[in-house]
Amino acid sequence: MKNLILLILVIFLASCASEQKKEKKENEDIPEAVMNAFKDENPDEKFSVEKEGENYLFLFEEEGVEKEILYDKEGNVISEDTEQEVEIDPENLPQAIRDDIESRYPGAELLEADKVTLDDGSINYEVEIKVAEEILELIYEEDGTYLGIEDEEEEEEEEIEEEN
Repeated sequence: MKNLILLILVIFLASCASEQKKEKKENEDIPEAVMNAFKDENPDEKFSVEKEGENYLFLFEEEGVEKEILYDKEGNVISEDTEQEVEIDPENLPQAIRDDIESRYPGAELLEADKVTLDDGSINYEVEIKVAEEILELIYEEDGTYLGIEDEEEEEEEEIEEEN
């Protein structure tokens, strides 16, 4: 019994050490100036990082608000974006949006909807639908103006996750 407990403890400690090494390796991919710039302003935030060309996009949530900060490789802020995204029942979408979806994609199934408050206070809606076997995410302004389809391929950047 003692041997079993000892074995479990050794495996647990080895696992923890391995995760710390992995986290350190991932952080090494982010320039120190960039990491320090983020940590100086957001010391306690959990975040993920996407490399966008020569820049680094930090994604995190603070008090229920999704935030993005884009840094150059020297740690200078290029842009900041905060938006509040709230999931809503697709049946509660504005009628103009529901009508547009029905005309563009007859018979589409409404899967999910998010009400997004942008930095400038304007509201957009992100609507996930299923058409045949394809799932699309459509973007609309509050008045029902169609903005397009969110391109998932553009979002598939190299991601580096770090948990504090």
